[in-house]
Amino acid sequence: MEFSQKELELLKKLGEGNTAFATLTTSLQRSESQLYRLVKQLKQKQLLIVKKRTLHLVKLPHILLLIQILLEYPNLIPLFSDSGIAILQLFLEPKTVQDVTQKLKLKKSVLYKKINHAESMSLIKKQGKAYVLNEKVWYQVYEFLAQLKKYEENVDQ
Repeated sequence: MEFSQKELELLKKLGEGNTAFATLTTSLQRSESQLYRLVKQLKQKQLLIVKKRTLHLVKLPHILLLIQILLEYPNLIPLFSDSGIAILQLFLEPKTVQDVTQKLKLKKSVLYKKINHAESMSLIKKQGKAYVLNEKVWYQVYEFLAQLKKYEENVDQ
């Protein structure tokens, strides 16, 4: 599951209890049309319900964990955006750069940018030629990624 940086920022705001369209446009510094596009994208991912111009999150375990992480560590938003979550999810088990680029069809430059960012935060660590999630330091992130993987496996079946 991929999220844009703006989608993650919206999820964080919803986690703060900011659910009304009027206040979200101000707090996210977005126009109504931009907010509607973000909401539409999250609805397509089946994460939001809209009732009377108020947004409600679908309470899935992995999404609740994600929001908790975003509230506690907002500096993870750029790392999680775009292909970041998919990359980190692969590092639940040790993987080489080549393994990840083949699996996700990413350019090495994109992957190294995310790896360097994650390493600078001690989110992943190097084991020989492979990288793995640092679950001792970032247990919440590990738990989120494991829950997301389990959800995606169940949905695909």
